[in-house]
Amino acid sequence: MARYAGCLSVFMDITERRQAEEALQRAYDELEMRVHDRTAQLRRSMQNTTAERQQLYDVLETLPVYVCLLTPGYRMLFANRVFRETFGYDPNRTCYEFLFDCAQPCENCRAYDVLKTHTAQRWEWTGPNGRIYDVYDYPFKDTDGSTLILEMGADVTEQKSAQKSLLEASRYARRLIEASPDPLVTISSEGKITDVNEATVIATGLSRQELIGTRFSSYFTEPAEAETGYRKVFSEGSVTDYPLTIRHKEGGLMDVLYRATVYRNEAGEIAGIFAAARDITERKKAEEAVRQQAAQLRALASQLNRTERKERRRLSKILHDHIQQLIVAARMQLSWLKSDDNPQRQATVQAVDAILSETLDALRSLTVDLSPPILQESGLIGGLGWLAARMRDKNQFTVHMTSDSAAEPASEEIRFLLFECARELLFNALKHSGIREAQVTLQRLGQDRIQLTVSDEGNGFDAALLDRRAADETTFGLFSIRERLAHLGGQMAIDTAPGRGARFTLTVQAGLAQRPHVHPSAEPMSRHAAQEQGSPAQVRVLVCDDHKIVREGLSRLLQYDPQIEVVAQAADGPQAIELAARYRPDVVVLDVNLGEMSGIEATRRILQAAPGARVIGLSMHEDTTIARAMHDAGAAAYLTKTGPSEDLIATVKSCGSR
Repeated sequence: MARYAGCLSVFMDITERRQAEEALQRAYDELEMRVHDRTAQLRRSMQNTTAERQQLYDVLETLPVYVCLLTPGYRMLFANRVFRETFGYDPNRTCYEFLFDCAQPCENCRAYDVLKTHTAQRWEWTGPNGRIYDVYDYPFKDTDGSTLILEMGADVTEQKSAQKSLLEASRYARRLIEASPDPLVTISSEGKITDVNEATVIATGLSRQELIGTRFSSYFTEPAEAETGYRKVFSEGSVTDYPLTIRHKEGGLMDVLYRATVYRNEAGEIAGIFAAARDITERKKAEEAVRQQAAQLRALASQLNRTERKERRRLSKILHDHIQQLIVAARMQLSWLKSDDNPQRQATVQAVDAILSETLDALRSLTVDLSPPILQESGLIGGLGWLAARMRDKNQFTVHMTSDSAAEPASEEIRFLLFECARELLFNALKHSGIREAQVTLQRLGQDRIQLTVSDEGNGFDAALLDRRAADETTFGLFSIRERLAHLGGQMAIDTAPGRGARFTLTVQAGLAQRPHVHPSAEPMSRHAAQEQGSPAQVRVLVCDDHKIVREGLSRLLQYDPQIEVVAQAADGPQAIELAARYRPDVVVLDVNLGEMSGIEATRRILQAAPGARVIGLSMHEDTTIARAMHDAGAAAYLTKTGPSEDLIATVKSCGSR
């Protein structure tokens, strides 16, 4: 057994070792703490990553598009809900196998171009369900560094169908636009052309490219009017039948009527103007041809009316100046036989005189109907006054007459037209108004217009019926009045309605009335020589009539009385004035109708040439208007040639004795 012999103590300095151990312990503890913290961080990071992955997965699952992840070997590592529900999913088979049941990759697949180009690809794909997808493929790095393909596809079948329909509609609309024979154009708010159709190209002679971007107004003969037109569309929303003339680059012109309206964008804001022009060049030519033809027809109608009026005047003149005068002369000759003591011959003379008197009445009425002498003698104002008196006496119809002395027309054609219009309108009122009175107003408007108004407060009528009335229903009716006025630059306005009376306003161009130029009579004076040298008598008479047989008959009738001497005979007004100044007669027996110089004017001048003379007017007609005009001119009496010869002799003696 061993025995301890002693103790040997050895001391070593381990301070540094202890410090090293302590430092090492501290380092270990710190490292352990760091590892613990890092582990906690990694755990949290993994938790976050897992959450993010889950979140990403949830997002991918809820996307309305399909998402899948493809390997270079055509395997599908991931497919979201849309893909799975639409196409199914088998991670153990290639995509072309489970999608199309093919043994080889699809020839039209462009997804794997990503692996060649390393760039994103966009293409359209028709899936096994027949629907169209807008596909995006992106290169994708996996966690191990391998390259995968991330594919997203959106179903655009409805969109493509809508686009196709929209495209077809657009093409259809464009074909319609191009098929239109009318020039069509769209205009921006700056007044520049944004689009045109082929008809516009043809109308201007410029290509579509040349037109787009240029000012719309620069292709018209009146650019300012075009500017005004499209600005009006912007301010009012549209225009209809706006007239313009397109100028072709070669100088040709096209008359058009524009219809334009604004169009708006999706926000409802005005984007521009759509304008369509209807070519009316041929229509205007046709209208011009119609106007010319209408003008020719109106001219022919006017010529026919003038011819008719001249013929009426000619016939009236024949009746008045020849036939009636012959009958008057015959009655004057019969006056010599009335003093016969034979009762049988006196009865015969009276019977013949009655027949001649009745014939004269018929001829007077016919003369007035053909052409009222009052129009030549007293003008339109006198004619209207005569017409009013005639309707009062013959038809018991009262005409209230208002006239302006300055409104006398200068033109005989206008004078007769307005007279005929007034007569027609008054007789219409007589037949249709249901009352017994009307108003006639003649007035001057300014320097060159005359207005005739005929109105009544009777039944009235529907003015629209005039336009529907056939042309052969009337002769000189309202339609004819309107047409004849239009030919003379006038117009007729009608204001009427059933139960509201009627008012016709006729307006026509007219100057101031001119007095007729006086032409001296060509009748020789020598045939009066025997009478001019006659012996003095108590009443010296000058006889003036433009009909020789009447003039000589009057002279013999007057000279039958011993107290009357006919000192001279005159054939017209100028000759009567000359003889009155030379012989200073006591009485001048003067025919009112003397041709170019009326008896009214001749009366004035005779009294100036022989102030002491007394003028007796003779006429075939009992006309108060002419009688008044003769008295106003200074005549002492007014008699009719058809009256008793005794009245004429008594009037001559009465006037001569004063």
